[in-house]
Amino acid sequence: MTTKPRNPIPTYRRHRRTGRAIITVRDATGARRDILLPGEFNSAESRQEYERILSILRTNGGSLLPETGHKSDLTIAELILRFMQQHVASYYVDPATKLPSSEQEIFKQALRPLTRLFGELPAIEFGLSTFELFAKQ
Repeated sequence: MTTKPRNPIPTYRRHRRTGRAIITVRDATGARRDILLPGEFNSAESRQEYERILSILRTNGGSLLPETGHKSDLTIAELILRFMQQHVASYYVDPATKLPSSEQEIFKQALRPLTRLFGELPAIEFGLSTFELFAKQ
């Protein structure tokens, strides 16, 4: 029995919960990865990002480029931004209207002091000892 070759072009499809577009691609290690595209499903912004990802896939043999840099290079501010964009913006939406829910604003308010105090600190260095140093000042 022969296996069917993998289609390197991901299907542009609707994410039911958010009303946005989602695609499933292979990363540099071969693992499957879902990417939620910006904007509403079938919007110009969404289609433009889809085409950008397709061009990366075409030039890299059907998979995403390996990430440059180490995860430890992230600052607290960058980590918070990724969390807000990749999780909060897509998960905390009203299911009926697809508009941002009030929880998104609560996250922004709650994370503002963390960003202000520790935003430039590398995420790898953040921990209980950081709070202890801050408390001594």
